Amino acid sequence: MFLYGVNPNFKEQEVVRPRKPVARRIPVNQSQKILIADDQDFNLVAIKQAIEALKIPLEVVCVYDGQSAVDAVEESDMNTFALIMLDYAMPHNGLETLKDIKELYKIAKTPMPRTVILSAYIDDDLKRKAKAHGVHDFVHKPLTNTRLRKICEELNIIPSV
Repeated sequence: MFLYGVNPNFKEQEVVRPRKPVARRIPVNQSQKILIADDQDFNLVAIKQAIEALKIPLEVVCVYDGQSAVDAVEESDMNTFALIMLDYAMPHNGLETLKDIKELYKIAKTPMPRTVILSAYIDDDLKRKAKAHGVHDFVHKPLTNTRLRKICEELNIIPSV
């Protein structure tokens, strides 16, 4: 797990490298990663554990705020991320972050990866704004394994059950 903008209170658990997928898995591209931006340590750990539990064969990059997410994209190859998951209520909120990340992909003339906004607060206006920004999905926290599986199946990261 890579950490940008490291939070000194974060107790990093043992890092588990992605295993090679079993033959039935259909990864987007094994060299790709999932970017998760959330200012709460618990959420980062929970989502990472859900990804590991589903045996999703992509490496996870965790950051603590929106600007760190923008920096992670800017410092990467523009094809690095298969999925970007952004907390709505974090410093440099999820929609501001998405706007900045979309601009980087536009400048690079590279297709934008699928993006999911995570929020503990569901509001129809916020959902409309997220959809208007091109968000693939708007997920109410906590993110369940079932919902994560559905998102990853839609992206062909894992096969449909």
